[in-house]
Amino acid sequence: MKHVYTFPSAWQLAAFLFLWLIGPAARAQAPAWQTAVLGNGGSSQIAATAADASSNVYVAGSFRGTLVLGSLTLTSAGESDAFVAKWSAATSSFTWAQRAGGPGVDRAYGVAASGANVYVVGEFNGTAGFGAIALVSVGGNDAFVAKLTDTGPSASFTWAQQAGGPSFDQANGVAVSGANVYVVGSVTPPASFGPLTFARPTSSDYGFLASLGDVVLATRTAGPLASLSLWPNPAHAAAAVRIPAVPGAAQATLTLLGALGRTVRTQTLRLPAAGTTAELPVTGLTPGLYHLRVQAGTYRVSQRLTVE
Repeated sequence: MKHVYTFPSAWQLAAFLFLWLIGPAARAQAPAWQTAVLGNGGSSQIAATAADASSNVYVAGSFRGTLVLGSLTLTSAGESDAFVAKWSAATSSFTWAQRAGGPGVDRAYGVAASGANVYVVGEFNGTAGFGAIALVSVGGNDAFVAKLTDTGPSASFTWAQQAGGPSFDQANGVAVSGANVYVVGSVTPPASFGPLTFARPTSSDYGFLASLGDVVLATRTAGPLASLSLWPNPAHAAAAVRIPAVPGAAQATLTLLGALGRTVRTQTLRLPAAGTTAELPVTGLTPGLYHLRVQAGTYRVSQRLTVE
């Protein structure tokens, strides 16, 4: 058999030599590592990061046993817990850290920040605590999205929401745009996102994109409405709202919003000089987490309401 050999042309040889000669210079342009921070204690994993305009970095992940982040220490409640922490580039140290979870396997996979609002997503099993808020999974694992309010030196959970069904579901990423929180992940139907249900039973996983409308608590504009009270909470047939007097306001508007930020109830009532108590019917609403927004004059406040 006759072999035919093909030799490279002159320009191919020139191109090869050029790339070979500039290779080291091109590789030299890669930035050098500046810092490295290691979490100590038990087994841990950081799965996501997010940064804000003030050079703060938020990290989220999971750990077993004890997690030591600088001078901060977290201890898991069960097999593994989710955590989110804030690292300051200005001081090169962790400012605060919060854990979430219960006796099962709980993990965080995504984190996002918008101003003082920090959002974390992941999966949980069984009963999981997010500060004073407790979620209970429907099946094997459910997806979760939770919000923390960052006050600077500390943070606390504001709310937590779940999604899923009897199989295994998880949230892997989160992004924020204005008051909209977008969550991605995977579910094995049937699975529910509040009143939204994918009923088709299957053994396959399906990716999802879901959104929530986050009603930011307007504490800076609450004014006299800061003393507003809402009971019973959770509510079954109706809730009572005690609205204090607001100087210069003759009426108040009550707006009840669902988990997706949509208005489900609204009513306007007279606001006398001594304040008033109003009844908010919730009969016929799907059980779940709602937000009640009260507007009186230039003041506004929002409170969470659970309907059972």
